[in-house]
Amino acid sequence: MAGIIIPIIETSSATAGRIICEVNDKVKQLIDCLIKIEEDTGENIFFSPIIFSDDVKTVGLIDEKPVSVQEFVWRDLKSNGVANFGAALNFLHDKLTVEEKGGWMKSCGGTAPIIILISNGKPTDDYKSELEKLKKRGWFKAALKFAVGIGQDIDKTTLADFTTSEETVLDANTGLAWEQIVGVIKYAMRPTPNFRPEPCSCSDDTVAEPSSSSADFTLIMDETDDLF
Repeated sequence: MAGIIIPIIETSSATAGRIICEVNDKVKQLIDCLIKIEEDTGENIFFSPIIFSDDVKTVGLIDEKPVSVQEFVWRDLKSNGVANFGAALNFLHDKLTVEEKGGWMKSCGGTAPIIILISNGKPTDDYKSELEKLKKRGWFKAALKFAVGIGQDIDKTTLADFTTSEETVLDANTGLAWEQIVGVIKYAMRPTPNFRPEPCSCSDDTVAEPSSSSADFTLIMDETDDLF
């Protein structure tokens, strides 16, 4: 089976200085953890970061396609501009379709993606219509979605609107958020956990949602070790 991790990272001027430095460090550590998880589970894990500020683009991809964590090379991000979150959601919408249509998803033999929004939750554009469109996407419905709030002034309401649950919004300032994200990924990539998304073979807007629940998420959070 193949899994894909999609971080969506804000790089607006609001993340300048210590914030973006910490994001760079933590993402590099996350990649190292994903490599270890891949080695331990035998699963193929692909990494496909999206960054947004004035515009939206990918980082470290080859021919704009997801890259194996074993081959991924991270290049440190810099902060500048505004936070065009709606544009990032539109970009994600277009990528949550099968490869045959220019997307990132396998038509068969893959699992639902794990999407991690890394942001202060304060977009500078009108993102609501793009989010509503994205929520109709089958792959988005099936995805495991989390948000890591960065900076000292975080709007968790916006982040929860994206993940659809307050319990899946984590605060980077607590020092535990990144460890918890790795714990969830590690659990989801186990050979046969109940929390794992089912293999998907679906149209863009029709897919069975995973059986995860708030209780599942809380249980996994309690099981996380010192992963970083």
